[in-house]
Amino acid sequence: MPNRMRAGVVVAAGIGGTLLLPATAAPTRTPLTSSVAVSAAPATPPSPFLVGPTPSVTQRRPGPGDTVPVYAQDQHWLDGAGQSWAMREQGHGQAVWLYQEPAGPPVDEIGGSKPVAAYGTRRLTAAYAGPALNVVRVSDGSALDIGLVPSGALDETLFAGFCAQTECRVAKWYDQSGHGNDATQDVAAARPIVRLSHRVGNAVSIVWDFEMTSGAPPRFLVLPDGVSLNSGSMGMLWTGRFHNASMISPLLELGTDDDPFGFGFWDAHGDFYVGDAKHIAELPGHASLTPAIGLLSASSEGVISNYRNRLSQIGKVASATHTGGFIGKTAAFGQFGMMELSSLILYDRPLSQGDRFFGLQAMGETFAIPQQQQDTYVIDGDSISQGIASLYLQSYGRDMERLLPSGFVLYDAAWAGKTLDGPGGLVDRFGPFTSKLYNPYARNNVLSVLAGTNDLQNGRSGRQVFEALRRYATIARRTGFRVVVCTVTPRRSFTPAIEAERRSLNAMIAGGWRDFADGLVDLAGDPVLGGPNAIGNEHVYISDGIHFTDYGYQTVASDMAEVVNRLIR
Repeated sequence: MPNRMRAGVVVAAGIGGTLLLPATAAPTRTPLTSSVAVSAAPATPPSPFLVGPTPSVTQRRPGPGDTVPVYAQDQHWLDGAGQSWAMREQGHGQAVWLYQEPAGPPVDEIGGSKPVAAYGTRRLTAAYAGPALNVVRVSDGSALDIGLVPSGALDETLFAGFCAQTECRVAKWYDQSGHGNDATQDVAAARPIVRLSHRVGNAVSIVWDFEMTSGAPPRFLVLPDGVSLNSGSMGMLWTGRFHNASMISPLLELGTDDDPFGFGFWDAHGDFYVGDAKHIAELPGHASLTPAIGLLSASSEGVISNYRNRLSQIGKVASATHTGGFIGKTAAFGQFGMMELSSLILYDRPLSQGDRFFGLQAMGETFAIPQQQQDTYVIDGDSISQGIASLYLQSYGRDMERLLPSGFVLYDAAWAGKTLDGPGGLVDRFGPFTSKLYNPYARNNVLSVLAGTNDLQNGRSGRQVFEALRRYATIARRTGFRVVVCTVTPRRSFTPAIEAERRSLNAMIAGGWRDFADGLVDLAGDPVLGGPNAIGNEHVYISDGIHFTDYGYQTVASDMAEVVNRLIR
């Protein structure tokens, strides 16, 4: 791609409109490596969750967040020298971080007790020799057990041959704990799907793919009565990702529809909720695309939840025994979301941070470590960024995941109907909401904002919207984000007068963004998205003339990735 220098700006001719970036180098943070010391292997630490031989350790140091409680610290961290560290022990509120991580035990030996149920698309327990899944072909209703190859991975060759040219859905997810607590679904329309292209870490994932606009029923698997857990004394580990920004991402519901006790992720805020939608996580924003291993532990001491490798402990939950339940059915306000799981392991006891670490090791995953390269990318905006009418409400972030380097944690903080200006607008909510997604340990914190169409529709002038965008970007940069702004694409409902304001706004953005932002994506200048006939192109815009098709979102992602990738180099 040809580049040329002009007044301190790199001008890159992108796929669509002109993509502008400052030529100055990105700021760097001070490496957190000064206190690293080399010493002999320490004595065996007093770790109640330690199973197996003492690990070989070459270095140890205090954690990067020593001034905060242990439960609020990352469990994996990549320092400025490129060394990975892991929390290995805990005592009296202190953490010791070790370099050269030890191997973990099998999942069924974590903490010295077997789980109540262990569901996975890979081998989770040492002695299990049965199949992982029973899948049914949509084309003819034929069913087949899909087993595990000697390495412990799903037999993808068998699956690909059986499911060629058709879709396969899960009728049974076999329990690998030895307790026979298989999760099943007899209703064809309610079965989750398996696609080899969907993976969480190294393992194939099962997809709960409810789509709000399709009218299809929610997907879920039914837990048998053998799964009997006390909500006040239990734990679960899972490997998964939670896609949507606007609905409820379900994970697990214990009990029956008449007496449910649910666990899941709450819409765009991404808070983890327990019970009657009681939020227990402190991190707003949905890590909507980033795969991770999660932990939930409920005990007399309260609830600990983990996502994006951080821990929060808030309050307690009522202790009660719940029998049976559902994987993927949990809902609030009549909404369902989309998730992928490659494993879900249930325990009838609380879990520790060490259990989570050993679980990650036992499952052979490494994604939690590159995730802690701690690059953060936040998408903010209105329904266009939220992804209305796109596949599973994933917007352009779904495609950004594959276009950005590994190690990014992606958040979609957008919300339908949002304006930049006014009460509850993006400027108004930045402090209490969006700013919380900034990670002070990150190498890169990038935020892209695509908004303004609703402001124009509501009667704001182009100048007023421009000034609101300036305020938003200024506040975000003051927080520490590098901010990418966008021009506003056409809208069928705009009158000639509003359209004139849109064009004036875009001219102001294109001419003035350098004063308050770090990059510009000129979506309105992209001939695919903003050309004279773009709105009438059914391959780009849906019938409302506002929101994009999946192809349109792919185009946005392509243009956006040009800018973001240059910002982080």
